[in-house]
Amino acid sequence: MKAILTGTIASLGKQYVITLTAQNTATGDEIISEQAQAPDKEHVLDALGKAAAAMRAKLGEDLASIRKLDTPFGQATTSSLEAFRAYALGDKAHEKARNIPEAEGHYLRAVELDPNFAMAYARLAVVYVNSGQFAKANKYFAKAYALSTHVSERERLYIAGHYYQNVTGNIPKVIETLQESIQTYPGLLDSYININVAYQTLGQYEQALSYAQKAVEIQPEDAIASENLVGDYVPLYRMPEALAEMARARKLAMDGSTDFAGIRFVAYFLQGDQNEIQKLLASVTGRPDEFTITAALAGAQQYSGRYRQAEATYQQAFEQAEHAKAPDAQAGLILANAEARGLVDLCAGNEAVVRQGMALDKNKQTQEYAVLAAAVCGNGKLALPMVQDLSKKFPEDTLIQDVFLPLAKAFIALNAGRPAEAMDYAKTAKPYDMIYPGSYVQGLAYLQLHDAVQAKNAFESALVSRANIGYQSSPFYAQAQLGLARAYAMAGDKANAKKAYDAFFTTWKDADADLPMLVAAKKEYAAL
Repeated sequence: MKAILTGTIASLGKQYVITLTAQNTATGDEIISEQAQAPDKEHVLDALGKAAAAMRAKLGEDLASIRKLDTPFGQATTSSLEAFRAYALGDKAHEKARNIPEAEGHYLRAVELDPNFAMAYARLAVVYVNSGQFAKANKYFAKAYALSTHVSERERLYIAGHYYQNVTGNIPKVIETLQESIQTYPGLLDSYININVAYQTLGQYEQALSYAQKAVEIQPEDAIASENLVGDYVPLYRMPEALAEMARARKLAMDGSTDFAGIRFVAYFLQGDQNEIQKLLASVTGRPDEFTITAALAGAQQYSGRYRQAEATYQQAFEQAEHAKAPDAQAGLILANAEARGLVDLCAGNEAVVRQGMALDKNKQTQEYAVLAAAVCGNGKLALPMVQDLSKKFPEDTLIQDVFLPLAKAFIALNAGRPAEAMDYAKTAKPYDMIYPGSYVQGLAYLQLHDAVQAKNAFESALVSRANIGYQSSPFYAQAQLGLARAYAMAGDKANAKKAYDAFFTTWKDADADLPMLVAAKKEYAAL
């Protein structure tokens, strides 16, 4: 038998009466009901929590389950009706992915009304993560975690998952926590969304996809669930499915946020749809988080070899982030630009830019960007102390230990002419090839070692995803195409070398004509 739960809150003088009723969905008959009283408005949520626990017992839930999964409602969220209302309005905006300034403003109001509102801090942190403002995000995730001792089990798992993801960086722990949440609350949308993000962080989009699909199944009109589904399809280059989901989101008016615009931009760029790109850029003009899409445009320009144009676009994004009072985002922008330029051997002024980024913000994520930005240009004196300090401070952080530390050492060794050492360091980062250049570094190392076969294999692995566009993942797709061409040429396979060079020239058909890497490639092609 299926039942629906309904309820009312009625005032009785200064008191409030809460009534919960379970009805048979087939007949409409009442099955059971429960009533509770609150002496005043401030105790309504507490009374509602007690009534809900009593209803669960009447409906047959065992006492152990109720005790494990129950915290008084007012304690689990907030004892302030005004704060709860602000939080609910924030969630309504967040569900539509309208994070800044809509959801942000409501959540800020909620924590202003109740400074101990753990879930409001957690949601506020999510808003900032989505716009690349990691310093603010980590501050609020830590605050939420500190206040999570007395929240419900559902909220505790939600907060813990985000804390492990962003503050400690322990991604296996994130996945373990969210799998527990899914087993305990199989219908809870947030857990599927967040575990999808955890797998995306690792570049494991195949594993992420089933959770994104389930999230959309649970709540087809949730913009974040839809956005994450597109965010899995695009890196896997399942473009028909990505475009179909984008069309569904547009039909339901779910795609109007800046958040959703980011992954839509990548999809349109990979499809070569300039008309949609221009409409999308116009749609975010003037928004407080416009810098995130401007940065995506800069990443696309670098992907296409237009580094001179990208430099100006990144400067525009930097100024937009400055206007939004987001120094952590500003730091991430200029450091991502420095890293991307380093990947094409444009290292002039690199150290000054890295130090500028660190002066703006010293948050963990900013330091990660800084490490790679310095390392790709071989600046071991700057990068190594920084990454070793990060490693000590964050021993559980998956990406620091498996990606940033080994890749920094690999790039520095490669620039110092120690290819065998670089190849060995980069092994740890290979499982993250969908996002990070582990195999790409190995390919460069094998070229230095004159091992054409292993170089070819490494560059093919580096080409597994063509969607590294945007300021949180510097583009290296064209560079890997060139590396593959050079590997074939080294092996004496002129036919495949010409095909690989042609693919590279297609990707960089609009590239800066004087880009050293492109100039060298044209000479090599002519020599074939």
